[in-house]
Amino acid sequence: MTIPTRHAVVTGATQGIGLEAAKALLHMGWQVTLVGRNSSALATVSANLKQPDRVTTRVADLSLLRQTRKLGDDLLQAAQPIHALINNAGAYFNPRQLTTEGVEATWALNHLSPFGLTQTVEPLLRAAATPDNPARVVVVSSNAHTMAKKPPRDDLEFAIGYKAMQAYARSKLANIWFVREQANRWAQTGNPAITINAVHPGIVGTRFFRGNGFFGWFWRTLLDRVAISPAQGAQGLLRLATDPSLAAVTGKYFSQITEKEPAPLAKDAFLAQQVWQASDKRWREVTA
Repeated sequence: MTIPTRHAVVTGATQGIGLEAAKALLHMGWQVTLVGRNSSALATVSANLKQPDRVTTRVADLSLLRQTRKLGDDLLQAAQPIHALINNAGAYFNPRQLTTEGVEATWALNHLSPFGLTQTVEPLLRAAATPDNPARVVVVSSNAHTMAKKPPRDDLEFAIGYKAMQAYARSKLANIWFVREQANRWAQTGNPAITINAVHPGIVGTRFFRGNGFFGWFWRTLLDRVAISPAQGAQGLLRLATDPSLAAVTGKYFSQITEKEPAPLAKDAFLAQQVWQASDKRWREVTA
């Protein structure tokens, strides 16, 4: 019997760790759907990969939730099972910005987008899963979550007293809350067909903080001194997406390739549940 080619969807796939993860998956024989907001960048990357039979591209600005929803709907329409969904796209915004949908940009791109995309393509993840090898969702978080303070329940989008690094840290804390609460919800259905884990890829030398004024320059200059390469940073994503020994691991936080305990605030189950519910409400409001 022929074993079908495994399929991964990678967001933020035109540069950095997303691109390196895509390259590695292709080398392992996977089919890969690259998601990016720039059609010309996607076309260039796809051409450079020289795997036209195994690379598909999808254009979506994932800071816009309606475009995220359309991406998910288009993937559903294509009906190709997803063995691994790697939610990698993210950014740091200074000063505070609202998207054209009226959502704070950090919260929209870093948290609500992976939250909503995962919900939308869940049927494709279930279609890919087998009893011995669940489909996998990987959410790229950050050690910056340890800097986050407990957010006000009525101001998750930081309308009052915005601080860019705190907004970024909050979004990465929300990634871990999402992973832990989603894993619990899937477990309660009695169907462990999908695992979901968060990963801090390490301090990676990318273009991440570019275009954010003095503070972007400051963080980039500071972090570049200890940065690892994008290929090294992609290793944690790849392990969570492919390692057979992690087939039953879900709801966990990894730092690069190693499972770690997240900050105490990240393990607050009540907060995780509240933020999941608030995120679901916000997603539905914007994408209805």
